[in-house]
Amino acid sequence: MKICFRNVLISVFAITICTSSLSAIPTMSPDPPVASDSLQSVQHADSAPSSAQQENGNRLIRAITGGSIHLNNRLRSELVQTDAARDAFAVTNRLRLGYSTQPLNGISAYAEFLDLRPISRETYNAAGLNNQPDRAAIADPRMTVMNQLYAQFQESSIDLMVRIGRQRVIHSSARFVGNVGWRQNEQTFDAATLNTSFGVENLKLEYSYIWQVNRVFGPSHPAGIFTSDSHVANLTYSELVPGSTLTAFLYSLDFENQPALSSRTVGFRVNGTVGLTDDLSLLYTGSYALQQNSGNNPMDFSADYSLTDISVVKRNIGRAGVAIEVLGSDSDVSFQTPLATLHAFQGWSDLFLSTPAGGLRDLNIYASTQLPWDLAMLAKHHWFYGDESGDYLGRELNASLSKQISENLSFLIKYADFRGSSTLPGTSKLWFQAEFTF
Repeated sequence: MKICFRNVLISVFAITICTSSLSAIPTMSPDPPVASDSLQSVQHADSAPSSAQQENGNRLIRAITGGSIHLNNRLRSELVQTDAARDAFAVTNRLRLGYSTQPLNGISAYAEFLDLRPISRETYNAAGLNNQPDRAAIADPRMTVMNQLYAQFQESSIDLMVRIGRQRVIHSSARFVGNVGWRQNEQTFDAATLNTSFGVENLKLEYSYIWQVNRVFGPSHPAGIFTSDSHVANLTYSELVPGSTLTAFLYSLDFENQPALSSRTVGFRVNGTVGLTDDLSLLYTGSYALQQNSGNNPMDFSADYSLTDISVVKRNIGRAGVAIEVLGSDSDVSFQTPLATLHAFQGWSDLFLSTPAGGLRDLNIYASTQLPWDLAMLAKHHWFYGDESGDYLGRELNASLSKQISENLSFLIKYADFRGSSTLPGTSKLWFQAEFTF
């Protein structure tokens, strides 16, 4: 008989909440026998539990009404020019409005709505939802959705956090599991999450059971929801070597309505910093993973992944580095990362959101620095090759300039330009963005 992990985890979480809540109620000693004529004693005995119940009720009201409002508003324009379709231009405004309760006996709740409004719906292809198939795609369709809704139990004395409901889940660099925060509608997960250190210094476990993936396209899109029976886990230990962090991960993905993306990935990631001089440091990241078919995937494959990233940081100057990332392939079935924050990898033009059948090699160099007037600049250049064939697929330039005006307000200009072989269309994208957080 197949066990429903969602029901099991919900039951465990409910038991945890009930146990915690009951522990807050003062323990009442058994009342001694009361004579029938001792009316005053009876009244006193009756009033004690009533007073305790009233105080618990007041605490609950204070926890609900004394919470915090969270607001994030992002206004963005996006221009796309590509050889494969008509130009597209979108101006969209994304509002996220949330409310978090105060913790009561370690238990809290959070609810957040998201409203995404395009200024014009006829000048871009909103992932196929606005009847503009001849224009370039910009995956920001109009929608109003429940972005997050979860209950949480947290106990800092034992470093434990349990969260159940609709939530963000981000592991490490978001290369395998992330929220796709770049898009106006982020990716969230209907999941049960457990984070703990088991009381061991420098150790951290992040585990989630996911029964639904709410993707950036929104619930009205045919690919907007993945029905899932997936387990994702990161186990991290820091300072095994001074300045280093070692992470082992397991991603067992099973999607009922996307069987070709069901897989099991096992791997590790190590990153760290080595001080070379007082103002010069070496940063390194290495990762390896093996992915095989799993769940209801009809394909039989075994493909690997690797990353090597070396950079130097000079105080008051910036950072520069070189990296090579390889997503392998087995008989034209390639290594895929369907839950990742894909925009952050393989170029901002988003031509490789799905790994080509023959795999992909991404050689890139990058640099970042702080300019006058506190402007932050990032530049990156990619060269792409097929992994199995070694064929040249194209190159891409990425550049961004950002400014943090205040604690609540920031601005961003961002550009991507891809120039490829005859099989891939030349693509340019330009963004202007203002974001306010409260």
